[in-house]
Parts: sequence; structure tokens; C-alpha cells
Amino acid sequence: PCPCGSGKKYKHCHGKLS
Repeated sequence: PCPCGSGKKYKHCHGKLS
């Protein structure tokens, strides 16, 4: 999952892999 706190996938976390 995203380290951002979102429940979306890693790629969809911020829109791109950072």
C-alpha cells in the first residue's frame, strides 16, 4: 500500500513512483 496513508496502490499513491 501507499506510505502516504491512502488505501490505493503504490503507483496510484501520488500518481507516480517517487
